[in-house]
Amino acid sequence: MCKKINVFGFFIIVFWCVIITLVYFFDLEIAKDDYELIYMMFVYYSVPFALTLFIISLLSISESLITWILGASFILIILVVTFYFSLFMVFSNMCKHSIDKVLFINKENKNIIIAKRSFGCGATDSSPASITIDKIEPFTPFFIKSTICDTITIQKEEWIRK
Repeated sequence: MCKKINVFGFFIIVFWCVIITLVYFFDLEIAKDDYELIYMMFVYYSVPFALTLFIISLLSISESLITWILGASFILIILVVTFYFSLFMVFSNMCKHSIDKVLFINKENKNIIIAKRSFGCGATDSSPASITIDKIEPFTPFFIKSTICDTITIQKEEWIRK
């Protein structure tokens, strides 16, 4: 029973991480910095923990010495990778988008905005921040979709100028 729970938990965590990665692939952004931190902590700590549980459950099935040595090696590698990612997490959240100014608000849906956004890496980047005009739409409460927008071609009657 314990073996099935470990394998089942491992597959649930991997499935959730794949779904979130696909969301990144489709150019969605995490809506708030707090949500991004929670996601990063989940991926960097829970996935290696689930892999360790999965390997332990496989080791409990086998009685071969080679399997135990391989399992222990994998667990050691997972621990080193987890330590590396925890160090990486300290520096990974430095580059981000920020809304400098809201230019337009949609008349029908106040959550859809056109804003001047900048992307920069703070003190770790010597170049100036890149500035874009983006249309920002909520996709879910946790994700937003941002697309580059040309304010000359928008339908002015659909937007309120800020």
